Amino acid sequence: MSKEFFDFFVNYDLLAPTAQIIAALIALFAVLISQYCIYRTTNKTIDAKFEVLKKEHQNEFLLTTRREKLDKIEEIFELILHIRREYSTDNFHYINEIGLTSAVDLAMSVLKNTIERKMRLKLLVSIYVPKLNDSLELFESEESNLSRHCYSYKYLDQNMSVKMFIEYNSRVLSSLNEFQNSLLSFSEVQA
Repeated sequence: MSKEFFDFFVNYDLLAPTAQIIAALIALFAVLISQYCIYRTTNKTIDAKFEVLKKEHQNEFLLTTRREKLDKIEEIFELILHIRREYSTDNFHYINEIGLTSAVDLAMSVLKNTIERKMRLKLLVSIYVPKLNDSLELFESEESNLSRHCYSYKYLDQNMSVKMFIEYNSRVLSSLNEFQNSLLSFSEVQA
């Protein structure tokens, strides 16, 4: 059977065209395989480049976020320093000379003057460093005690001694110190 088949191709001069067709099919198959390999290699290269770009973007985002957080921590620190400066004015140290009523008036003006900074402080802490909310709440609680006693002294019964005023003011300052120390330890962890 194979001899008859071969004779058929030889008698009708089909051997050369058949060989060309087979060669063309093999070449086509080789081109298709090479194109598929190039496609796979290109896809792997593109995927690898996208992965590298994605990691770079993530690192850049983390670095930017970290830098922004440290900037906000610095802003919080400056707000704390300013509020502390307001509470530790020299007038409070000379309370015996200026009198309790003047010191209470001064404390009430400090409470009014620092409202905006305290609101900004609370906002920044809640957004950027919520772990410090406890320290902030302690400060707010101590400040509220001072405020309540100052208003009570001024408008109600005037039942507060110089010693009590100094104690309330000292508690506010110590809560600010604790808040600042918490912020410093937090910023060291972030850096």
